[in-house]
Amino acid sequence: MKCLQQCCGLLLDYGQYQRVTGNVFSRQGHEPFKSSGRNTAPPRPQRAEKNRPQRQYINTPKYSQGWGLCINPAARHYTSRDFDRPPREKQNQLKLRQYMQIISFSTQGIAPEQRFDHWREVRAKSLFGVTLDLPPERRRGFNGLFSVRAVGGAFASELRASAYVVQRSEDDIARVAGNSLCISHQIKGPGMLSLPGDRGDHVSNDNMLIGHSDLPYSAIPDTEDDFHCRMLRIPFSDDLTLGQSARGMFTARLPDSSRFLRPLRALFDALTSGGDRLADPARDVIHVGRLAMAARGQLAAGMPEVRAALRSGFLRAALQIMEREKRRPDLTPAMVAAALGISRRQLYVLFEVSDASFARVLGGLRIAEARRLLLERPDLSVTQTAFACGFDSLATFYRIFGNTYGVTPTELRLMEQGRHPPATARSAAA
Repeated sequence: MKCLQQCCGLLLDYGQYQRVTGNVFSRQGHEPFKSSGRNTAPPRPQRAEKNRPQRQYINTPKYSQGWGLCINPAARHYTSRDFDRPPREKQNQLKLRQYMQIISFSTQGIAPEQRFDHWREVRAKSLFGVTLDLPPERRRGFNGLFSVRAVGGAFASELRASAYVVQRSEDDIARVAGNSLCISHQIKGPGMLSLPGDRGDHVSNDNMLIGHSDLPYSAIPDTEDDFHCRMLRIPFSDDLTLGQSARGMFTARLPDSSRFLRPLRALFDALTSGGDRLADPARDVIHVGRLAMAARGQLAAGMPEVRAALRSGFLRAALQIMEREKRRPDLTPAMVAAALGISRRQLYVLFEVSDASFARVLGGLRIAEARRLLLERPDLSVTQTAFACGFDSLATFYRIFGNTYGVTPTELRLMEQGRHPPATARSAAA
């Protein structure tokens, strides 16, 4: 376990981003501004049409060898003065939720002898609020990659890096406070988690951890191998905590036997792996946060809000199983319920709340897969495609496909090839 809470103290301040941005910091999806090495202003963007938001580039004078941060405002055009004066915490969090999609940086492009020092001083200390240590003989081979994006009012991050010792001390917390609930998944990189008072626990691969961002800890890796972790950082609010305090919630591993592990992990994976397909990410963020607090004993399991979060998490877990096993024609509600450790009736209730039946959701997953195969695998016939996606009846396949896309599978292929379907096929589909 190399860096259990690397972004637990992530500063949500545009001024900080200006101060700590180095030569590999860019907004994904946009061409970054490359500084000239002098403390000069970036080129003025082209004049945009009236009422159309412009793209604002922010230079990084302190580390002038770097790229600027490109922001696409949705509501109004921000000038450089808006970013020079540090906004208050709530205002700043709101700006990031609205305008930040994906921000990432890595050690590529930095001289090998400078990579760890840059990561430690510019990234870890100033941005993350942690102190790092690595033997001098291993620093030249250091590599790191970090990304963060806003999702539903929270911040989902992913970190891959060479192993190092990490500590979040009282001084670090005072310098970079987060006041957030941190849920992390240690995908790779076992190690020892140490807490004040000679407390601690061993963290293995695939473990989940939960804790308050502003409580001290240290982590020492077991090996020198690279590590990989994902994290969800949720700012504390009354809606999340339901009036309960989380000040004493030191980081701890969630036991594999916890009844909250499966639903919490399902929501966590959905939010940190993209979140684009979620109907209501803000609601899912609150649900996963309440499950985390209930798992740590901060919220009572019998509270209506916690029960609602459990239903949401189990529904997401059921959808994950159905997505993974959709090609099996024998997939039944009983099989999914057994995998989740709940009854069939409880599974049906989950889908009733979502206004969709088990069969309808499974059919939708299969038909979407069929459409993908029809377009990507022209060597497969329509019949082969239908059976490969889990349908055991061609009549059912054609009916669902027509109801979903309004054309037959053959017509879809012809249209994608730029050819018009024959009139007989169109009349038959009608």
